[in-house]
Amino acid sequence: MKQTTMLVAATLLSAMQGLAQNGYQIKGKLKGQGNEKMTLLYRTESERTKYDSAIAKRNSFVMKSDVAMEPVVGFLNTKIDRNLRFSDNPNAPYSPAPSLEVVLSSQTNIKVTGTAAEIHLATIKGDPMNNDLNRLHEAEKAVFTKLWELQKASAKARREKTNTKESDAKLGQEMTAARAERTAIRKQFVKDNPGSFISVYLLATMSTDYKNNELAQAFKNLTDDYRKTMYGKMVAAKIEAGNATALGKFAPDFTKPDVNGKPVSLSSLKGKYVLVDFWGSWCGPCRRSHPHLKEAYAKYKSKGFEILGIACERKSPDEAIAAWKQAMDEDRIDWMQVINDVGIKEQDVTQLYGIEGFPTKLLLDKDGKIIAKWLGLESKELDAKLKEIFGE
Repeated sequence: MKQTTMLVAATLLSAMQGLAQNGYQIKGKLKGQGNEKMTLLYRTESERTKYDSAIAKRNSFVMKSDVAMEPVVGFLNTKIDRNLRFSDNPNAPYSPAPSLEVVLSSQTNIKVTGTAAEIHLATIKGDPMNNDLNRLHEAEKAVFTKLWELQKASAKARREKTNTKESDAKLGQEMTAARAERTAIRKQFVKDNPGSFISVYLLATMSTDYKNNELAQAFKNLTDDYRKTMYGKMVAAKIEAGNATALGKFAPDFTKPDVNGKPVSLSSLKGKYVLVDFWGSWCGPCRRSHPHLKEAYAKYKSKGFEILGIACERKSPDEAIAAWKQAMDEDRIDWMQVINDVGIKEQDVTQLYGIEGFPTKLLLDKDGKIIAKWLGLESKELDAKLKEIFGE
């Protein structure tokens, strides 16, 4: 009798433990993975970046957590080197290979199958949220494969030094078209699935692909519960920032320290046309724009044109200041500069302005109204606008 009672108790305890799953569980089998490490990167609601890992055995792996968590999308990858290298120098810059998106939550119990070489195309099966994500992956699989092949071809040509200006331009156009096609597929998923968690994740990560009024409408169509998630809060903040920095609006004021530690407020520059430039020492396109900004500044400074650079280093204050000052010296920047990383807890200017990519530039009139806004390199558009303003 005693043995029977203990057996029943053990069975009940096992069942209760199964019902009370706190964290995620991922089981996978990837051809070619061998005994290499698997990694999982995700961000918690407290905005901490988490890194989990597991060692595979004969292509199979298990990753799990016993920490309760709200739904978040993580990025599953293999430590097998799949990165796209542009030279034979192992320390040279490279383009990271894509990872596999998976939903992590206290209900996540999924199986992942595919190949290590193309883990980003692996199949996910399990809970409803991941099944939705797998439907999206299947819909975009062809164009994602095409984009990956184009990226590999570009890297190979650069590594072997067989690329030309014309071939780079052709591949660039094809990659742009493939990315646009993938974006269209993801937008359609949001439209067709307003009740899916995946839709709020997509809106949060694709907000720059929407006009602000379109983003607001798509967000309004979502299920109430998902609007309250971490991603929902991100979208709401982006809509608010987008409204605040729309053309014709007064640019939000801020105060940040300059290179000498002296506080500088945007409002102190009223009376001039001001180009607000969000950049970072780590950002290649940002720094490639500096020679052109130097020319524009030299040409129009005496006519009432000012540039205010806002460095966003994503490092501790001391490290950020060192990287910022080094980049300023290297690029011989001679216009006004402040740094966002100092006092970022009190005021984060990138969040205030809804900045999602670098470089981002905003042109303000003498009253502080936003009259132009660019994401990425903008030299021709900026030149045209300055010529329109100053007449030469």
